[in-house]
Amino acid sequence: MRYRFSMGGILKREKKMISAHWEEILQTIESYLQSLFPEYVIERVKDPLRSQLFTKYFFRIKDAGGEIRHRFSVSYDFLDHHTPNESIVYFEKRQVKRLLEEAGRNEILATVDGIRVIRRKE
Repeated sequence: MRYRFSMGGILKREKKMISAHWEEILQTIESYLQSLFPEYVIERVKDPLRSQLFTKYFFRIKDAGGEIRHRFSVSYDFLDHHTPNESIVYFEKRQVKRLLEEAGRNEILATVDGIRVIRRKE
């Protein structure tokens, strides 16, 4: 949620809407991740760490007990520059499933510049 302020306090509370284009890509990515890991639950959240470097959408890949097995995210710039089909081709070329499995609970981040592993402290 965003708030706009005036001298007298809060004027209006706004909810930032995601575009239909982004939503289509995010749904495609969620389905793609589910196809890679059918035994797990895919949970999408918006930028849980409020990263200063990348504003992103974040996917937690959890087992049946709710434990996080993998983390995957896409930056807003990635969403701006890819279609749903281009996203899947991009992930396949970069072997995202293998990267997620090798990274374990570290985060895999897709940006227009490539894919990065972000080390996480447990």
